[in-house]
Amino acid sequence: MKSTIRKILKEGIQKPTFQDVILKDVMNTFTKDSLKDKPDIMWQYERLVNLANNLLIPHIENTYELDIVKDREIIMPILTKWIRNMYYSKYPLPGDTIEMIKMAGNDPYPIIPGTKGIVDDIISIRFGMSYEEHVDVNWENGRTLKLILPGDEIKIVDKALNEEREYPEEWSPQRVDKQQRVLDYAVQDIVDNIKIVPVPLTYEHIDDVLDDPYMDRVVEDIMNNWREMDSRGWRVGEADPDERVSDGPRFSKKSNPAHYMSQWDAREEIAIELMGELVEAGKFRRIAPEENENMRGHEGWQSTYNDYDVIILNTIERLGWNFPLWYDPFRGFYYPHGIDEATFESKIINYLHEMYGIQRDESDMLLGRIKKGIRDRFKEEGINVNYGTPYGGALLSEGVIDDFVDFTKGELGLDNGFTVELEDDGDNLETLASYDIEDNKVKVLSKNRALPDIIRSIAHELVHHKQNQKGELSGDKEEGADGAPLENEANAKAGEIVRKFGKTYPADIYDL
Repeated sequence: MKSTIRKILKEGIQKPTFQDVILKDVMNTFTKDSLKDKPDIMWQYERLVNLANNLLIPHIENTYELDIVKDREIIMPILTKWIRNMYYSKYPLPGDTIEMIKMAGNDPYPIIPGTKGIVDDIISIRFGMSYEEHVDVNWENGRTLKLILPGDEIKIVDKALNEEREYPEEWSPQRVDKQQRVLDYAVQDIVDNIKIVPVPLTYEHIDDVLDDPYMDRVVEDIMNNWREMDSRGWRVGEADPDERVSDGPRFSKKSNPAHYMSQWDAREEIAIELMGELVEAGKFRRIAPEENENMRGHEGWQSTYNDYDVIILNTIERLGWNFPLWYDPFRGFYYPHGIDEATFESKIINYLHEMYGIQRDESDMLLGRIKKGIRDRFKEEGINVNYGTPYGGALLSEGVIDDFVDFTKGELGLDNGFTVELEDDGDNLETLASYDIEDNKVKVLSKNRALPDIIRSIAHELVHHKQNQKGELSGDKEEGADGAPLENEANAKAGEIVRKFGKTYPADIYDL
């Protein structure tokens, strides 16, 4: 009788719990073989957490009518046991106690062998086709130096008893981006790898001045402006009809009208005048021919301000990319030259994919942050960059528009209940800009428009949004007619906002 009772009691004790049933189901359903078709799964910690969020939790909730919020105490231990079962057995999980055996690399202050610590967090990083686990550890000596696995040699002394800690709260299913830390790391990696190299600017001959696209354009603008030519003491006459071959108008100085010059000779003279003005302004210094053997017997000029070469990702040659920042000596700012949007974006997207396994849709989301990071680096270096010039930089001007929208939002006291969309196709707009009072949407044409015009339009339409919030707009077309009170207010307030922004961010907009 006693043996029968003992047998019954033993069977009762060993009866699987509800949690055990779910765990067995999960272990049998979500195996490495069943998940081998999942793209880019290498059984890293964060990858496993993503799978738990995207697959295990919905399966448990739907099959067993549980809720991750209400039934957290049941579900969380199941998830952590599954992660530990799938994870590389020699790697620790958050909460585990570990002991250092040998730290790889040449760290001048390594964690000495025998030191114990508790794993706090794990960030999974992809480099090309290889993967690393970056492990945050609270060492018993008070240090927090990371582990890199594979690489450092450690042993697990004690696995965490509190299994919920192995699955941190921050990795809840409500998290919008399951790989946010990896994405943040990738953005910071690119921004931190930007090198801004000073490049001295020297014109050894007047031909070098005119070979500079910016200086050549300045000279051309002067020659095409008769008032400017007149103020500089120049006369422009018709070509000599007796000449069989003419290269255009004849130029002469008022001080010597009989001495005619060809268009090219006048171009050189005007360039020499400009360089003299820049020397007087302290922007350039003269270089005598004897200072440089390459001067070919002519004087030259050297800028008192460096240009810059901006180098991005130069550590990987085939993914490297660079562009110059050229100084505008007449306006006192730098401008990025020759930026090609397709080239920039393709380089960044290739880098993100090959180094971190980030796909195109995720890369697109990061481009704006990377552009802003580049602009922030220029500000940190004290480089006054203008993104609105016609010589380049439209690619980076998107960040300026973002800054301007935030600035305008603060100036008008707006909440987040509006959107601003830039349209490349003018066929979608009846005017250059519009505001929809129903969905609070501002649409602005951006194609072939200067940055100051774009932001002025944005400010104008956001003033209308403010008027709408105050209940002043009814949607009547007459409210937007020229001279109407609400339209006049939008024009005046927009101009005021743009001027304030120009004073706060003088390098971000052009000729406001």
